[in-house]
Amino acid sequence: MAEPPSAEAAGGFPELFGVRIRELRRERRLTLRDLAAALEVSPATVSAIENGRTAVSVRRLATVARLFGMSIDALLMPVLAATESGDAPTAEPAANGEWRSFGSTPLDDVLLAASAAFLAIGYHGATVRDIASRAGLSVPGVYYHYESKQEMLLNIMDFTLTDLLWRAHAALDEADGEPLAGFRLLVECLVRYNVAQRDFAFLGLSESRALDEESLEQVHAKQVEIHELLVDQISRGTELGVFDKGDPAVTARAVVSMCSGLALWYTEHGLLTLDDVVERYVGFAIGIVTAGV
Repeated sequence: MAEPPSAEAAGGFPELFGVRIRELRRERRLTLRDLAAALEVSPATVSAIENGRTAVSVRRLATVARLFGMSIDALLMPVLAATESGDAPTAEPAANGEWRSFGSTPLDDVLLAASAAFLAIGYHGATVRDIASRAGLSVPGVYYHYESKQEMLLNIMDFTLTDLLWRAHAALDEADGEPLAGFRLLVECLVRYNVAQRDFAFLGLSESRALDEESLEQVHAKQVEIHELLVDQISRGTELGVFDKGDPAVTARAVVSMCSGLALWYTEHGLLTLDDVVERYVGFAIGIVTAGV
């Protein structure tokens, strides 16, 4: 009996594996929520799997195969055949690279088109036909990738926060456990992100109210994680006497709100360069946490 292919084999080419999962799910008339419930993950995670942006653990791989009524071999063989024939796209690491650098955004054409439509017309004003036109697809072509505008919006926001989180953790790694340095680096990270990715940051500010309750909870969980990174640095700095003895949670919210506001006004055509804004905003933030010291 052949040894089942590993999850790593599938994860090497997540785009093809995602297409395979989507086709099988639709053949069996399962919704994203049906598959998400079976895997004990959120619908957004299933969507990320289907669109090649996350890998699958061995346990979940077995659950998917069982749900579809097939062996792991049968589930993965078409994917492996495509990779061996050279038809598979090259997957880029999700969180690779220097945290201060921003290249092209690894979103598919549909999500890029949806982002443009939401920015230009608003979530409620944009139609799937608008998105299809911007993506160069038919309306059924858009629905092949995403079941609804809601799923598109959630994926955009989930990508934004996931991208910001790995950058924030990478920034903290440079602080070597020193809270003042960690705080400075986190603020710099927030400033750079809200400027470099200001379209996505703006959508997070303006359209999060359009998310349904379950989607909003998922987005909020990642927002809380970012907030807690700041709270931890402020709390540790307060314990060491470096920062003012205020409320770390309130202070962190003030700093996040200040940095998020950059998406509303910053333009590279203005008088301030990005480095200028970083210097000033880090200074503002340091002033907040050291006001009473």
